[in-house]
Amino acid sequence: SVGMLLDPAVAAERTFALNWKVRGETLRAKDGFPLQIFAIPAARDSVRRAPCLLVLSPADTVTTTDSLVTALALAGHPVALLAPRGTLGSLGPGAYGPEAWSGQEARFDAVTATDAGWVMDALGKRPEFGREPWIVGAVGERATVALAVARARRNVSALLLVAPRVPLVEIAEYRARLRTLKTRAFVQVSPEEPVSLEFGDLLARDTAPGQVRVADSGLAGRGVAIFRGDPKVAARLLAWLEERRATK
Repeated sequence: SVGMLLDPAVAAERTFALNWKVRGETLRAKDGFPLQIFAIPAARDSVRRAPCLLVLSPADTVTTTDSLVTALALAGHPVALLAPRGTLGSLGPGAYGPEAWSGQEARFDAVTATDAGWVMDALGKRPEFGREPWIVGAVGERATVALAVARARRNVSALLLVAPRVPLVEIAEYRARLRTLKTRAFVQVSPEEPVSLEFGDLLARDTAPGQVRVADSGLAGRGVAIFRGDPKVAARLLAWLEERRATK
């Protein structure tokens, strides 16, 4: 019975890994904590573009990112998937599951932002990722982490927020910080993520013209799986990435 549930998922993950030569590996953070990442190089025949770091949510698996990762890699963007502490293989003292951070959201954001920056620096030494600036993506409640990374580093050109979920009471502060930062942001939502659609609308309401783009797939899909519904969803993102930066 267990095999019936796990075997298809393992097979899909293996196929995805083989097709894109995904390198699942563990990097040690500054304090020694094991961080699991998956590094996907850009397609060989593509024009090299900015690398993308995607911070996964607790509900994500590697295979749910397949459509988004494939679109980015084919367009020349190498991608790194980061499992924050307490998720997937990023398990260790103090964080053996997502529940370890309950009631400590601010600390989690700070720790994960630091880990993300360290991973970006480590990957930046590799030929396939040695290019700046970065695109920083986040799924679900990890949207707050993406902003924290952009605020902490100067080598972030754009944010990709997939089905973002930010507490209503924190939206005004999030928007103010993003407006001050002037970093462009792409918000991808779907009909199954109404909270994210509201967040995107509120985010775009009081930021610089063109700084925030909200895209609704119009199709079923939750989290990063939104990109599986229609190739046009990823095509809009890629077109946006090629646009000129918003006027500052």
